[in-house]
Amino acid sequence: MILKVEAFLKTADKAEQYLSASILIVMISAIFSQVLNRNIFHLPIPWFEELGRYCMILSTMIGAEMGFRDGTQLSVTLLTNLLPERVRKSLRWFVRAVVIVYACYYSVISWHMVNAQRKNPM
Repeated sequence: MILKVEAFLKTADKAEQYLSASILIVMISAIFSQVLNRNIFHLPIPWFEELGRYCMILSTMIGAEMGFRDGTQLSVTLLTNLLPERVRKSLRWFVRAVVIVYACYYSVISWHMVNAQRKNPM
């Protein structure tokens, strides 16, 4: 059973990497096309810019999740390295819990803001 879960997580990780690379390619293509259309053909297409913006937001969120999962995000470990291993491990779990609560809170706030903006467009 554990081997199946590990195989699934490995497959999901690869799919996430391919998705992230695809989103970056779409973002670069959309922004490059927008610049060409605006400056050479004098025909700006606004949804190219929006597509690039949303791809950037999505790639940032996926990258943040990948960094959080792998533990590769930037962190200051000067003080935590001075603590004993047991305290350090507890502190690491506490920090992860705080980050998850923070992310959930701002996800809810963002959801409310998007809904309010949809109801009252500018």
